[in-house]
Amino acid sequence: MTKSIFKLILAGILFGAVVFFMPMFILGIFIFFAIFRLFMRMTMGRGRFMEHRLAFADKIRSMSEEEYAGFKQKMDKHNCYHRIPQEEIN
Repeated sequence: MTKSIFKLILAGILFGAVVFFMPMFILGIFIFFAIFRLFMRMTMGRGRFMEHRLAFADKIRSMSEEEYAGFKQKMDKHNCYHRIPQEEIN
């Protein structure tokens, strides 16, 4: 009889502790990921992404007409190529 009462008291204490500390735990996780995201934005930034895009643009400019036609065909097949009207290019 006393074992079942102690088990019930212990379960109640554990449940109370979990209910009490859970909001702080969730808030801590949220703060951790917010700081992590800020750190990643500061270190990786958008500047490096733009450099890669510009390097890719230089590669396209240096292609011959046949290579460029093949590139467009490959991109159209994978739906990666966003078509720009020719009036905007010229």
